Amino acid sequence: MPRYLLRSLILVPFLAVAACQSTAPKINAPLPQPSNPVAPLPVRENLAPIAYDGTLVDLPRGANIGGYEFVLYECFAADTHIIWEPGRINDDDAEVSTEVEKVLWNKGLNVPGGSGGLFTQSFNRAESPLFLLGAKVKNISASLCRDWDTWKGVWSGKESGKALLSIEWQLFSVFERRVVFEKSLPGYYEVTEPRESQSFLFSLFVGAIADSAQTLVADEAFIGTLQRNTGLQTGGAEPTTEPLILEQRKRFNAPVAEQIEDIRDGVVVVGAGKGHGSGFFITPTLLLTNYHVVGESREAPIEFRDGRRVIATVLRRDARRDVALLQLQEGEGKPLPVRTEPLAVTEEVLAVGAPLFESLSGTVTRGIVSNFILNQEGLPVIQADVDIQGGNSGGALIDANGNAVGISYAGVDGGRSGTSIGVNFFIPILEGLKHLNVQLN
Repeated sequence: MPRYLLRSLILVPFLAVAACQSTAPKINAPLPQPSNPVAPLPVRENLAPIAYDGTLVDLPRGANIGGYEFVLYECFAADTHIIWEPGRINDDDAEVSTEVEKVLWNKGLNVPGGSGGLFTQSFNRAESPLFLLGAKVKNISASLCRDWDTWKGVWSGKESGKALLSIEWQLFSVFERRVVFEKSLPGYYEVTEPRESQSFLFSLFVGAIADSAQTLVADEAFIGTLQRNTGLQTGGAEPTTEPLILEQRKRFNAPVAEQIEDIRDGVVVVGAGKGHGSGFFITPTLLLTNYHVVGESREAPIEFRDGRRVIATVLRRDARRDVALLQLQEGEGKPLPVRTEPLAVTEEVLAVGAPLFESLSGTVTRGIVSNFILNQEGLPVIQADVDIQGGNSGGALIDANGNAVGISYAGVDGGRSGTSIGVNFFIPILEGLKHLNVQLN
């Protein structure tokens, strides 16, 4: 027997054995079965609004999360291990958020904005979530195959593979300011048909996270948490065609310093999904804020300066005038008297609210009335140099005695610095009440 043929017979069995060996982990998980597309379930009105807030990969830099298979004539293994790079899937990544929210939406959960579509009519995009959902990835096990081009004898530039993730789901209550539900669930995704290599591993992560979300939304305890203690009212805000008549409170006549603590207590933080605005009481149970703070939400969390938290129902709203009227479901606040006489240019005014951070609730700033103008809608606006920032929206503008004269509304910032330049705008209080069809007796 020729020597080269003997050498070939010895090497072929060796290669066959080597080809069957792989450092890629063996993932024993069922392959998801394709399903026919089905229409999403109707929105379950008894569930509070929920939004996906982000994904955190809780793995150290350099962790081994899998490997590449080597199968003769099928999988080309240039590397044997897959190493996790700096540890976070972008928390606002549109692809992850869209896939998870699509799962929630298809199961009838109340997802503001629908399943990520631009023009989803089933939801009002301005509605604020009362719960935020997050995913913490605790473990990743991936097995990839770099597709071998048999004819060219090189890697084709495509990959297939599968990934198994261990995910800890956390549900955060905007109202309670804490995590109210936790559940660890696996997520599995497999791609058998080779695809382009770019971002392929990330697409496996997205698929596995969505698979885990499917299991989550079938969990009765998870759904029960979305129903629990939300006080959610079915139906939207009351129509504003019927006038609401309120008793006018006695005005403050002493200098504002003498009742400033009561005034500060009458201004509250209004939850707005991931952010916040401000609001102030005009009766012990009714308060004003901006429409852009509550949007089309049926209710909003309210936090008093002393730390109390309650839920308020949105009674009336006017998007064009950017005002909303809320009613407490329990408890009372300290109302501010409403001034009916007009302001004058150079008159002293003060703004009360929660600029930038909720912890700054009750912040008071001082300035003067600079001008009276019309906004782009042709509606009257008070211009003042009193400083307001993001978070002041919906807060009170008061006169030198502490009577409510306006609602914080908008401002002009200093460009890249983002700081106020003393050009800020407020809705005249009587204008706001008129557009809500609220009358003072």
